Amino acid sequence: MLKVFLGTAAIWRSREHITIDFIPQALAGTRIGRAPEILLYLLALGFLLVFTWQGWLLTLQAQGNTSPMMIGYTASRLLRAIRPRPRDQQAR
Repeated sequence: MLKVFLGTAAIWRSREHITIDFIPQALAGTRIGRAPEILLYLLALGFLLVFTWQGWLLTLQAQGNTSPMMIGYTASRLLRAIRPRPRDQQAR
């Protein structure tokens, strides 16, 4: 178990990713090997389509909900996020 943690620390230090790829390597070059790859692409596409559709619905719902107060609030939050803070306030 200690080897797992030491290996993880070494990978973390070199800013790499941990992957478990023994199944894709074992199935590489076969017809069955393409199935998980295609499945993952389809799942990612479905995920993106759902998020795009929900974002569109939220945009349509919020289209008429603008007021000067909200625009001012949003602008002030944006400026606060962009502007760097003084060093004495960063420690809080």
